[in-house]
Amino acid sequence: VVILTIDDCAAGLSAISGQSTAMLASPNPFVEGVCVSSNAPMSASDLLMFNGLGEAVEVEWSAGDQGLRLETSMTPGVYLLMNLQTRQTIRLVAQ
Repeated sequence: VVILTIDDCAAGLSAISGQSTAMLASPNPFVEGVCVSSNAPMSASDLLMFNGLGEAVEVEWSAGDQGLRLETSMTPGVYLLMNLQTRQTIRLVAQ
């Protein structure tokens, strides 16, 4: 039995295509807002967030100085943020 996570699949897709992308979130963990940046082109429509149950979470992104900014307090927990263009996924922790 082999168990693959979203991170495994996203890393595998980047390796296959020969692309090296980095998506970063700061601060992480966050309380009231987080900024997400990437060295690959990224728009708000490229981002999809999931809660710990794997359900899509609707959030509104705004343009920030260093990338896209999420200005909201969220229910504390771990979230996954996926860039649909690069298939890269990072974990966000809301406190």
